[in-house]
Order: sequence, then structure tokens, then C-alpha cells
Amino acid sequence: RGERAHMRPHRAALLARLLAPADGEVLLDPTGGVGILAIEAALLASVTAHSVDLDPAACDAARANAAAAEPRLRGRVTVHCGDAARGGGEMSAVSTAPRAVTRRSEEA
Repeated sequence: RGERAHMRPHRAALLARLLAPADGEVLLDPTGGVGILAIEAALLASVTAHSVDLDPAACDAARANAAAAEPRLRGRVTVHCGDAARGGGEMSAVSTAPRAVTRRSEEA
């Protein structure tokens, strides 16, 4: 099995800034990988950011990355190992790629 593609840290930071998370929002990264986008969002605002991935190794790495970033976080990062399509609940924003950020207010 080869190495998985992942988002570069500077791209995740830029995407999080473009997303402009607001305090209290709930964010979902359904292709969370090592959790970097959720972490970047939680560094910017007091959000609950969910990082979801199917790969147990990626989930373990995301948990380790979130724990390492925890002292600097304004928000909270949760890591879920599984299929994001099976999740539920209200989300303020969903990001699947640097070019695809959907805010709940844009869906209406």
C-alpha cells in the first residue's frame, strides 16, 4: 500500500482562513486525513471541528496531531474513524477540498 495524499499545512491554513470560521460553529472535514484542516479551523475560532476518515492510521495520526496542537486551540477537534456519509447532525460548514467549501447559509 502506497503513501496517501494529504493536504499541505500551508494549504490547510489558507483554506481555514478562507472559510473564516466563527465562534460556535460546527465544522466537518469528511476526508480528514491527519486532521490538519480541522486543527487549523480550531486554531482560528472557538469551533467544534470534526475530522472524519476511513483509514485507522490516518485517524491515529489526526488524534496525535490534535493532542499536540491542543494547548494552542481556541476550539475543539474531534476525530472520528468511519464513513462521514453515515454521520448526522447539523454542521455550519463542510470542506472536502481546497476548492470546495460549502457554508450552510450558501445552501439555502
